[in-house]
Amino acid sequence: MRLQVSTRLAQQQILAPQLILSMDILQLGVADLEVRIQKEFTENPALELVEPTPGEATSTETPPDEETRRLMEAQYAAAKRFVVKQKAAIEALQA
Repeated sequence: MRLQVSTRLAQQQILAPQLILSMDILQLGVADLEVRIQKEFTENPALELVEPTPGEATSTETPPDEETRRLMEAQYAAAKRFVVKQKAAIEALQA
């Protein structure tokens, strides 16, 4: 009599529609993102644009320094590479 024990481990990544939408938004440029935000404001009456008060700092008042800008660009590039890889993985799973 022969006794055998085996195990199998499988991992599958399932991306929710909201995550796919988030990845699409990450790929948008600044101008496209602004258009997308305006579209959301016009289509959804529950959203409202809140203007900063005079004492509040906004991103347009103080531009980031060189190192911060470089880090932001590096993070954006890394996020974009991640999105591209995830989209390729989704397409491979759907094929």
